[in-house]
Amino acid sequence: MEGGIIRLQRIVSFCLIVASLSQVVVLRPSQPVKAFNRINTFNKRSQIGENREYEKLKITEINFEQITEAGLHQSAFLQCSAAASPPPTIHWLYNGTRISQNGQSNVIEDATKYEKTPHNSRLSLIRWATTTSKLYIDCFDPKMIGLYQCVAETSTSRVSEATSVVYNKDIPPANQASCVDTSKGKPARITMATAFRSEVEGADVQLFCRASGVPKPSIVWLDKHNNIIKNRRGYKPLPNGDLLVRRLNARKHQGTFTCIASNSQPGDNSADNVDISETVVLLGRSE
Repeated sequence: MEGGIIRLQRIVSFCLIVASLSQVVVLRPSQPVKAFNRINTFNKRSQIGENREYEKLKITEINFEQITEAGLHQSAFLQCSAAASPPPTIHWLYNGTRISQNGQSNVIEDATKYEKTPHNSRLSLIRWATTTSKLYIDCFDPKMIGLYQCVAETSTSRVSEATSVVYNKDIPPANQASCVDTSKGKPARITMATAFRSEVEGADVQLFCRASGVPKPSIVWLDKHNNIIKNRRGYKPLPNGDLLVRRLNARKHQGTFTCIASNSQPGDNSADNVDISETVVLLGRSE
């Protein structure tokens, strides 16, 4: 156990050092979808104004377009963000069939069930959140062409955006040696996470951090001071990777929380087996 803690501390230190050296997120196992050719510009963003239409589920940002051209052996990820109250979850479809990214067939079932506490039932909550999800496409080959769809939902609403991934033989093939080697497992990847959460002071909130990988990734949360969060008073790391923050306090909790997923093996300090996501928590007032 002691050796595992020391290795985890080294991973955390490594991640923080890399993040401090550059504004560019470098701890990513594959390139963003901009590595592909894109057709029919369809980058959609929506701004959250002061009218606080929090209940309406919206897809706020996507990094793909209606048609995405891919070259042989390219790797990329599709990314999708959605905002709503209550906090939305996101999953992906391939030609209409749900893709299982982290062993969960229905994310909505445990969306924010852990924050449904007796304490919260006595408060007038905001429950406003932005959720981000990524779908990784590794070492593209023509068998992967089809319709990829991001589906965001709450208990009462569902919205989606889609892209048709097509093969373009005129795009120079990527080096097959750069493809992710899955013969000995799959790297840790955060597939769905809370990017932003607004809530009233004193409430309990659940922050998403769902990850996939083989072996199953371990997940560690850091507080706004970059200290490792353990199961102690005020915090509860959850079995699905999420974090329950109890009794939000402006001094303690307003700021940025960091989720780190890792499935590095002993002696392996490769950044390819580490993924990072950040969550901004803002305390507000309900109306």
